[in-house]
Amino acid sequence: MKMQEPNAVLSLHTVLRDPMMKELDRIDVNTLAHFAYQKDRADITYEVYDKEVGAPDMTQITVMTTRKQVLVVRRGFANATFFIEQGASHDSEYQLPFGSMDFRVMGLSFASELDETGGVLRFSYLMEAGENGDIHDLTLEIKPMEPAQKKPKRKKKEPMNGVECLKGMEQGFAEARQAILRAVGELTAEGSFPAAALPDFRVELPADRAHGDFAANVAMVSGNPYAMAAGGA
Repeated sequence: MKMQEPNAVLSLHTVLRDPMMKELDRIDVNTLAHFAYQKDRADITYEVYDKEVGAPDMTQITVMTTRKQVLVVRRGFANATFFIEQGASHDSEYQLPFGSMDFRVMGLSFASELDETGGVLRFSYLMEAGENGDIHDLTLEIKPMEPAQKKPKRKKKEPMNGVECLKGMEQGFAEARQAILRAVGELTAEGSFPAAALPDFRVELPADRAHGDFAANVAMVSGNPYAMAAGGA
């Protein structure tokens, strides 16, 4: 079963002890998880290499909590579902590729500080299989990730109608004319052009759009007043 899209960071700390409370092993895991919380129920799903059963592939583990108990569901090399309830024992079994293994789980402690913002879950249990048994102390700390910000959708630009296109062209012609007059005025002020009146000139669309957005015949009409050859501007 494929895990849902991760939306949280999980820190898992496990201590294994024998029935005499002698420490046997410590396992620390930091991984991504899927976290959901609603009405005092929390679901945490993550994937790990299951060291306890020597699984060669990833095992998906879902921990579901209520106010009083924990339900653990394992899916992978070794499949199992079992309850952990403080002061109570529950029978279950591991389903393995080569057969099944019965075991009993007795809940020893349970404390949940989980809410919609994440938090910490602590529980411990004694797992017995035949004459063997060990104690599992688990601490799960879950921190939801910040949701990725979605880029605002660009508004589709509506195509201009004929009137809008005409108004846009008229504005473009007017701006081009003003730019030419401004440039001629600056050149006259610095002495590059003689102080003579500029004849009326025409702004139009160029025959070849590669030459620009607009064309003007300023050089042609200003030849005589400026005593310049046509095209010399």
